Amino acid sequence: MVVANAVWAGLMLLIGTQSVATLINTAEGRMRRPSNTIRNRIRELRFHNGEMTQQQLAERAGVTRQTIIALEAGKYVPSLLLAFRLASAFGVHVEDVFQYGDSSDS
Repeated sequence: MVVANAVWAGLMLLIGTQSVATLINTAEGRMRRPSNTIRNRIRELRFHNGEMTQQQLAERAGVTRQTIIALEAGKYVPSLLLAFRLASAFGVHVEDVFQYGDSSDS
């Protein structure tokens, strides 16, 4: 049990708690995202805002470009504060940037 907990803690440190929590094993041993997930429209909103670069958005939101890359790739779920800062950078509401729900809904 101690080894399992150490492995879990190591995975959380290595790839982040959100990534570990949102991935589940399939019967074939591959990893997949569950259907209930947070999706975002960051890339689309950047395009519709004068083709804003990832760097420009990062500067407006007070984060690194790597954070924006991870967000766009769905590898990172932002804090509530960052979600509001991103929405503000686009001049929209948080729910216009982030959506939660079953991916089969869309």
